[in-house]
Order: sequence, then structure tokens, then C-alpha cells
Amino acid sequence: MKKRILGIGCTSILVLALVWWFWPWGCPAYYEQDPIRIRVVDKDTGAPIEGAAVVAVWMLSNAGWETQMTVYRYEETATDRDGWFQLSGWKRWRKRTEGRLKDLDPEIDIYKPGYRNGNLTNKKAYVPVVGILDRSTGRTKWEPTTNIEPSQMAEKYPGWRWPGAKRYFYWNGRVVGLEKLSSPEETARMLEALAGGINVYSLRYSQLPIFWKTWNEGWATLPPALRETVPQRGEHPGFGD
Repeated sequence: MKKRILGIGCTSILVLALVWWFWPWGCPAYYEQDPIRIRVVDKDTGAPIEGAAVVAVWMLSNAGWETQMTVYRYEETATDRDGWFQLSGWKRWRKRTEGRLKDLDPEIDIYKPGYRNGNLTNKKAYVPVVGILDRSTGRTKWEPTTNIEPSQMAEKYPGWRWPGAKRYFYWNGRVVGLEKLSSPEETARMLEALAGGINVYSLRYSQLPIFWKTWNEGWATLPPALRETVPQRGEHPGFGD
């Protein structure tokens, strides 16, 4: 009997220790993302754009003396002949030492040589709400401040479901139009800004081979004089170190 009680006690301690370590301080305990599927077309003609590079990044916000952002998850792909791309769905438990995803995640960059970069965030996914006291129940009801469109949510804490948070993406299933660039100078400025934005994530060239290959194809279209003003990325030794 004593051995049995001792065994139950040890098991309980082990379970509690595991829960303490993996269960975060407060919600959410996990994040879940449905698959994301979007079609990319020429903004003027509506024709599908094939071979556009797509990079999606989810960033954790870590609170402390100052806010720090770290990559929680990233994925890259390219559009097919009909202009569609798809990002895989996922579910991941959040350790208590990790930060939290912001409402904008994921941030998606779409690039095809000859076109202006398409940047998509989750900003439109959530509709702000206001609290209204229901006097009959004594509880607060959260009402949306504007009309809710398809793919939008109206919540006090966007995307949160006990015990986890399901991430919604406003652009899922929608069509996104890319605008053609009008000059080599505009292309050079866009490529430089796009490279700087991707570098913020501190992802190495080897982690985004599709994107940087496509970026370099766009860089190769620049006149020689403009190439000197925009450093080539990805192929230089030490890039991303």
C-alpha cells in the first residue's frame, strides 16, 4: 500500500512539474492556424501571376525592460500557374517562457520581378469592440464598433479561445492584385526596401531560397548603374550571419 501511494505521489509531482513548465503564465496555452490560401493577380489585367515568391512570418512579442521580437514560425512558397499559393495549417503549444503573437501575425510578403511588393498583415481581421453592461445579468457584452465583414472577428481579445488561440487571417481565400512598377529607379527603391524588411526577421539566405532567388532575378533586371546602388543579396559570403 505504501509503495502504491508513493508511486501515485511521484507521478502526481511529475505531472505537476510538466504542467508548470509547459503551461504559460496566462492564455493562450497554444496557437493554432488554419491553412491560408490566396490568389495573386495583375492589378490592372486580373491575369494570374505565376512564380511570385511568398514569405510568411509569425513574430513573438517578448515583454521586458523593452519589447523584443523573435521569429515564432516562418514559411515560404510560390504561386502556381493560376496565381494561387497555400501555407500549411499548424498547431503549436506555447511554453510559459515564450512571448505572445500580435494581432497582425502573420505578415506576408509577395514579390514577383516587375511588380511592386505585396505586403499583407492581419490588421483587418479583427473589429474593435466596446463593452456594454447588460443590467439584467450584470455581465458585460462586447459589441463590434463597425460592421463585420466575412473573415473578420469581433472580440475583446482577438482570436483567443480557451485554452488556446486560433489565428485567423483576413486575406484567406481572397484575391490580391500586384501593381506593375513604372521605372527601373522605382524597382531599385522597392528592392532595397523589401530586402531590408526581410532582413529584420534575421532569417538566413538558406532559409528563404525561393524568395532570395526571385529577389535576385529582379535585381538582375536593373541597369548596371542602378545595380551599384542596391547591393546584391543572398549570394555574397557572410550574408545573414
